Formats: sequence, C-alpha cells, structure tokens
Amino acid sequence: MACVGCGTAKTNPTIRSDVPTAETMYKAAQAEAKAAKKIVLVVFASQNASWSNLLDEFHEDPEVAEVLSRHSVLVRIDVLTTPGGENMYFEFGGERGLPAFSLADDKGKVLADSCDSGPNLGFPNNDDEVNAYFVALKKARPQVTDEEFSLLRTKLEHMRLEINPESPAIR
Repeated sequence: MACVGCGTAKTNPTIRSDVPTAETMYKAAQAEAKAAKKIVLVVFASQNASWSNLLDEFHEDPEVAEVLSRHSVLVRIDVLTTPGGENMYFEFGGERGLPAFSLADDKGKVLADSCDSGPNLGFPNNDDEVNAYFVALKKARPQVTDEEFSLLRTKLEHMRLEINPESPAIR
C-alpha cells in the first residue's frame, strides 16, 4: 500500500530539518492520489498510544493494505514527532483523541472523518465504531466493493477478538 511517511511509524526520530513535515507528506499524498484518482487517508497517531499502534497494525496487514491502496493513499502523521503534525491535527478536526483519521479528496476537501458519527472512533473496537468506520469509508469512497468491505470487516473483527478491551495496557 502506498503510505507516505509510514516508514517511521513506530520509531521516535529526532526532529531534524531533513525530516518531512506534515504538510509536505500530505501534499505528496494529495499529488499521488490525484494522479491515481484515489482519496487520501490521513491518520493522526502517536507511537506512544497503543490504540494508534493497533490501527497501524490493521493498516499494515497485507490484505488490508492491498484493498486500501486500491482506493486511497495513506499518510500517517505522528502528532508528536512529525514537524507540523500537531498543527495539522487541529486543522483537520481539533482535539479528538488518537488515533484519528480523515478521508479527503486530492484537493484537500474532507469527505469523511473519524468523528462523523459522534465521538472519535480511534481504533474501531465495538460494533458501533466498526459500523461507523465503514460508513465513513463508504461515504468517502463509494467505489469500495462489498467483497472488499467484507475482507476489511473480517480483518478488523479478527483484531478486535485478539485484544482485551478491559486491559489497562490497551486502554
């Protein structure tokens, strides 16, 4: 899956001038999405947040990545370590928790967001959140097929069953 800025998803780089900014990462994703007639999936996360790590794990699953890459260019913005990441996080929706996501067209118009159905979805971890995740994806990218949705749902449900939502290490 095309993922702009995902190579440093679970590292803690020192902020340097040669590190891409949130804006340059997002603009690169927009350009790629425009050329490929896709949408941009912007994930706001932090390597210090276990829910962010779970969403990363979901997006990194090879079958999930294959489906999502047919329809979107994923850009992962670490709000703590990506220069300009925190500002972009607030520009896209304000204080909403991590992880959060927005689905935008190649011009930057937000088509759907992790807060569209109420509180931030973060990593979809209950039936309402899972359904809201798919409503947002379908709203932003109606071309996703029922077969693709089924695969994504199966993968997400499998991950949900593997975690213990009552565990303090997870929450």
